[in-house]
Amino acid sequence: MTDLLYRIIFTFFFALFWVIRIYYVGKTRDPQEPRSRAERRAAMKQEGWTGIFLIALTPVELILIVLFLWSPSWMSWADLLFPFWFYWIGIGVLFCSMLLMIWAHRTLGQHYSYAL
Repeated sequence: MTDLLYRIIFTFFFALFWVIRIYYVGKTRDPQEPRSRAERRAAMKQEGWTGIFLIALTPVELILIVLFLWSPSWMSWADLLFPFWFYWIGIGVLFCSMLLMIWAHRTLGQHYSYAL
């Protein structure tokens, strides 16, 4: 698999992940009862350090992914050499995880929450 093809497939699945996530978060929010700032703060306090790390590391994750997609040479410090077939296994696992995520969101329906 060429590097360009892998980046295209990765970008597609990355975008699909966020489209699915945003769709289900929007579907479960009640526009008549928006969460107040105090409620959001209380939910974050209940999450503890895990929530703080997730909020702090999400922008870092997005920046690293954009750097990888824009110019993989910038991320050469994290380069691992795998056999050709290993990339296809990774794409298969990624595809299966997307199916699992869709199933989980659909199964939870209105009970889904982006904050545990």
